[in-house]
Amino acid sequence: MKSPQEIVDLLIQSEEEARRQIWLIPSENIPSPFSRLALATSAVNRYFFKHEYRGKRFCPGSEIYQELYDYCVEMLKKIFRARYVSLRPISGMNTMTMVITNYTEQGQLMFSISPDYGGHTHTDKIAEGLGRKIHHVPVIRDDDWFGIDYDALERDMKKLNPVLLYIDPMSVMYEFDVPRIRALTPENCALHYDTSHIMSFVAGNVFPQPLDEGYTSMGGSTHKTLPGPQKGFFATNSKEHFDRFEEFAGQQLSSLHASSVLGLAVTLAETVDFYEKYSNQTIANARFCLGLLEEAGFKVFGYRERKTDCHVAFIDTEPHCEAVEASYRLCEANIIAHPIMLPFLKPDNKVMRLGFQEATVLGMGIAEMQILADVFRRVLIEKEDPAESARTIADLRKEFSWPTSSCLDDERLNRFFEVLFK
Repeated sequence: MKSPQEIVDLLIQSEEEARRQIWLIPSENIPSPFSRLALATSAVNRYFFKHEYRGKRFCPGSEIYQELYDYCVEMLKKIFRARYVSLRPISGMNTMTMVITNYTEQGQLMFSISPDYGGHTHTDKIAEGLGRKIHHVPVIRDDDWFGIDYDALERDMKKLNPVLLYIDPMSVMYEFDVPRIRALTPENCALHYDTSHIMSFVAGNVFPQPLDEGYTSMGGSTHKTLPGPQKGFFATNSKEHFDRFEEFAGQQLSSLHASSVLGLAVTLAETVDFYEKYSNQTIANARFCLGLLEEAGFKVFGYRERKTDCHVAFIDTEPHCEAVEASYRLCEANIIAHPIMLPFLKPDNKVMRLGFQEATVLGMGIAEMQILADVFRRVLIEKEDPAESARTIADLRKEFSWPTSSCLDDERLNRFFEVLFK
């Protein structure tokens, strides 16, 4: 049985280790220090209670939470050019569940991207668990990647008449033809874009804005390319769909996770003018590092003229090193990377799925990508002792922390710790 002191010591140890590591996981990001501190406030177990008293909104004990909730909603409306935003979801998958419930009924047919071709691994399971039928978006393959077969998709839409087309890229490196998908989707079919993994690229207008293109709705999680806490949101320009979503969401979830709302408010305030530059630098970092990895002798998947259009990349570490072993050796070198099964790339074994967004949000650029690629080569191909590279990566990581903002100063930080812990 561990004592409270031992538990806290383990927490401290984990954070000390994290400050020596560079994480290359596409589905994660690191929020700012103040955004993380928001998760430690007393809001963590509070609900949002709204009442009317003397003709005005009354939120007993949570007026500030409500103010920051309203701020998040207005900021998300502005960033994604939406008339209506719901912050009821607590995560991307929770958003997915609510969207499917909102747009479909038991026995009805919906389209989504196959997990074999980069779609979310849980979309089918959630939809089928809710009693919905699934048809996968048709694709065209080449040796290194795939694309949507838009002609076949249009034929399938007309033939099968689904009630929902759910675009859900989880392991996709290239943007879809967003306007074309809208054009081939019948008006009686809802069209939702789960932008969880590409949220910052949409926010920075590097990728198209789905609602500008006439999509029914969009949304997802706020902790992947968007460097916020784990939260989810739903955005639409339709009051009918918004009201229906709020009704269903209110039945499915009792708590909005108030501390995550506060953390998201900090993130949105800090990053309001951040997304275009950050997104472009993420793409530049990814392409440069992948070029070096390919030169070193790794198989890099993707279209031949460019290896990615976002933060996600896939490499085959064999024959030098099997993917799980590669992940272990990189971890020993203070690089955290993720082996994954993606059957259309390599049916019989795992590949490495890399993400460059967190390194970029910390301020790393081309020079640091050179160091990362060199460590991959030395640890996985030349089989050097990872301990040598671990010191290199730890020293590199010390040079980078979340970009400070105007609110991050010693006075505010001291006041924050005082009210939290004294």
